[in-house]
Amino acid sequence: MKALLVLASLAGAGLATAHPMGNFSVNHYARLEPGAKGLIITYVLDLAELPTVELIQSWGVERNSPRAVMEAQAGAQARQWAANLKVTENGKPMLGILQSSQLAVETGAGNIPLYRISTQIRYLARGGKIEFEDGNYATRAGWREIVIRPVAGGELLSASVGSEDRSEALTLYPKDQEKAPPQDSRAWLEWSPVAAPVITSTLLKPDAAPLVVESVAAESVAPASPTPSPVPALEPGHEYRNALLLGLLIAALFVARKATRAPRYPVV
Repeated sequence: MKALLVLASLAGAGLATAHPMGNFSVNHYARLEPGAKGLIITYVLDLAELPTVELIQSWGVERNSPRAVMEAQAGAQARQWAANLKVTENGKPMLGILQSSQLAVETGAGNIPLYRISTQIRYLARGGKIEFEDGNYATRAGWREIVIRPVAGGELLSASVGSEDRSEALTLYPKDQEKAPPQDSRAWLEWSPVAAPVITSTLLKPDAAPLVVESVAAESVAPASPTPSPVPALEPGHEYRNALLLGLLIAALFVARKATRAPRYPVV
């Protein structure tokens, strides 16, 4: 009955196609990013007017409930949707950790809300072949987009889809009607983790001298104690000349001393 009231409201508003993909659509987006932290999946569901009303009814709350109440319901819903994602690596299911969820509310036809719930999930991937399958709203029409691109610490070897993000996580639908909306509910990729370079550093005391990176030759290292200044070398012949002058000086002193000494015995 409420669904019929919603349809009547949409028709009365004259905006039966307010949502770009139609009032009945449920639109999917998944971005798979292998990297140093494993596999990060950003999963988004954008619900048109009728699916949004149905979702609020399933929560058992009023549409005008406080924001905190609606966000709590959206977080619980995100966990249920994440459980319906099938993600394996090398054929084995992977453990997923829901890191965050966010509720965005817009106004559709007849002032009916449009809910877009974004979820980020981290899977403990180690490298190899990853297979992804979206099991939510399998029979509902809408946009179904999967994007695969590696992040830091991950090398993408091959993938079933590319890295082009056509809808910017369901926030901007292309206006080009010539291209049919994507209908991807499955994808696979092969990746390998990339080891980060090890960076080491040496901590110095405040008064310590800085380290020298380049090699230093042994002869260029300053000695521990100052080196005495060398004595200038004498010119050739100086040794002989100095010895002769010293001998003459001693002889002159001896003669002078003998001449001034008083005789020990009287002269006869």
